[in-house]
Amino acid sequence: MSYLPTVEILADKQDDAGRASWLLAQPISALLREAMSIRVVLRKAGCQWGVDALDIEVSCAYARRDPRTGELPQALLEARREMRHVLMAIADGVLPPVICRREASE
Repeated sequence: MSYLPTVEILADKQDDAGRASWLLAQPISALLREAMSIRVVLRKAGCQWGVDALDIEVSCAYARRDPRTGELPQALLEARREMRHVLMAIADGVLPPVICRREASE
């Protein structure tokens, strides 16, 4: 399958640290524009935590904001903050991939 160059870079990543770093570095606009291709690449790599991170970022981008403050719902803010911490830990090699992957039976 042919992807845009930025998604090709993700597809060429050989480890979870590289994929996590890539996800952290991408502009939200790129994640939104290429969400389906990114999802395919992450799933092929067995990277469910990456798909989850993408879903959270997309949800935040499309979520309805508070009409008075413009803030995202607190649950989404917390989920995004937690997922970014997980991505940083994976990128830094602090969390081994086995901890980050879901069991095949789920």
